[in-house]
Amino acid sequence: NIKTTQHNLAKHAQLKITKELVEIWLDPKLMIFLSSFIGREILARNYPYIQYVESVNEVSSKLRHEKRVTKAQGADIWHIDTPFLINLHILLEDLSEEDSCMLYLPGTNKLANMGNLYSNEIVEKFGIKPIQCIGKRGTVYFHEGNTLHRLRPRPGTSRFQLHFEFSIGANILLDCNGISNCLSSGFDLDVLSNYRRNIIRGIFPKKFFNGF
Repeated sequence: NIKTTQHNLAKHAQLKITKELVEIWLDPKLMIFLSSFIGREILARNYPYIQYVESVNEVSSKLRHEKRVTKAQGADIWHIDTPFLINLHILLEDLSEEDSCMLYLPGTNKLANMGNLYSNEIVEKFGIKPIQCIGKRGTVYFHEGNTLHRLRPRPGTSRFQLHFEFSIGANILLDCNGISNCLSSGFDLDVLSNYRRNIIRGIFPKKFFNGF
């Protein structure tokens, strides 16, 4: 329930953990794929959530500079995330070339990128054609945090997706509120297999029964 706004909007909400969510979030084939890709054990970095973006106007780095806007809404300026991160997105609605979607520059994950925002003019000098993350509902995308990417807003369109974050072991976002929100469904983490339980041990610490 999002009220009509005059600005581009990005909202997210943590999900209550259920058996059905676990089957998607910690799908064994996806976990093995990600672990094989990075060459080491994969760990959950953040709590699972849904993300909704509603666009009312297009933006550019030049426009934001002229208006002295210091914070991008919905990550709509070219940037990288932490290099320890792998994001996994599952589209919850069909996205076409005319809709708001994520753009990324293939191959930039291998560059020594900076944590600053990148202007459209600088990105054009890379000479790399951006790839659109579009597709039918259920399409899965994953990308490394060191890949240059941004949200491309298209007025009058939205994007709705599941958002899962994984890490090579650093920058784990342990949060008491996240634990409370996700486990408010009453889900028992002890019913998970050891494999799945180990993946989420950074955000849901295990109990130690034999002292410190």
